[in-house]
Amino acid sequence: MNYIDADGGSHPHVSEMPFMILKTNANKLKSLKLAAYQAGIRYVDFTNTMTIGTYVEQIERTKQTKEADLIYYGIVLFGDWEKVSLLTRKFSLWK
Repeated sequence: MNYIDADGGSHPHVSEMPFMILKTNANKLKSLKLAAYQAGIRYVDFTNTMTIGTYVEQIERTKQTKEADLIYYGIVLFGDWEKVSLLTRKFSLWK
């Protein structure tokens, strides 16, 4: 079901699942990405190579940057609640 505002405008929902926004640092995000990959949990990450220029330039910059040199700004995990919680339980809620 979409969210509908008072003017009748539609705001499609992204997911029926709640979003938890957690706080950590870039190194722990990199470790989380690896753990999610190893556990078969779907993810999307966001790095420093994805912030400047067009998406074509961002793709090329990422292609030219080694994994060890990427700085992680965020990651979204999507999967079984128990599996995701196991990986993220040490992080604190963003306030």
